[in-house]
Amino acid sequence: MMRRLVIEEPVSRAATWGLRLALFSVPVFAAGVVLTRRGGGDLAAGLAVIGSATAIALIALVLGILALAQIWREGRKGLRSASQALVIAGLVLALPAFFSARLLFEPYLADLSTDPTRPPAFSFSSTALTARSGIAPSAASHNIPVDLLAAAGLSPDNSVRQTNREKAEVVDWLNQFAQDLPLPVTDPAKLHSMQRRAYPEFTSLRTDLRDEEAFNRAVKAAEDQGWTIVDRTPPGGRFGLGHIDAVHHTSLLRLPVDITVRLRVHTHGTIIDVRSIPRYRLLDFGTGPGGIIGFMESISPASAEVDD
Repeated sequence: MMRRLVIEEPVSRAATWGLRLALFSVPVFAAGVVLTRRGGGDLAAGLAVIGSATAIALIALVLGILALAQIWREGRKGLRSASQALVIAGLVLALPAFFSARLLFEPYLADLSTDPTRPPAFSFSSTALTARSGIAPSAASHNIPVDLLAAAGLSPDNSVRQTNREKAEVVDWLNQFAQDLPLPVTDPAKLHSMQRRAYPEFTSLRTDLRDEEAFNRAVKAAEDQGWTIVDRTPPGGRFGLGHIDAVHHTSLLRLPVDITVRLRVHTHGTIIDVRSIPRYRLLDFGTGPGGIIGFMESISPASAEVDD
């Protein structure tokens, strides 16, 4: 009795390993997002893990493409594994690709202001600095040493001082790395011109609201936007100035963006200006002025006018 010889078609190893790596990149990417959202000392670790997951997904994508070519030429098995590897790797790479596209095609404006010629100044009060763990927002994202805060009596507790120190070290590490990267544009005049062209609607808001009502509406609008208010002062004094300092966190990675609102009393109401600076300029993924425009519109949608 003759036995029938069954020849098994070889399976593409590229498809097998591509699927394995694609599946492995998913929990790695998720772990990186969790670490980044926790912030503080976990920020650098979280970004490193996300970078590793992106690299693994890229390798899986390349293996999936090579597997499809191999299957087409040699007739090997593994079409399903190769297709699954491409789909999973593509999903993992979707977010990094989206951020990269925004950085490439949108202007690099890490310092947005409705009044670029006279941008609102951030508060350096003890309350604001303590809430920001010693971070002093600026275009370069400098920070104030934690020891200086402790000497001023802002963080007397050792555990708080240690937390502040860890956060400051992360800021120093990120910004030192960012200082070595050439920025596309450094001239303030060109940056202001780019902002005007990119976001012509991002201008001062002139309302007919009196100072107290404008301040209360601005506070409520900031809270409705999900901003964490770290310092506030109603308009008053010789110049009729008031301010609201807040911190906004991006939706997915919860990266901090420092925001300040300036209120100026004038004859017929109040002029409101907003300034926004990402805490880590290296990680500015082009968040744009969308949330701030929503904040401005919610203050006085009926009586607000754009100040040219």
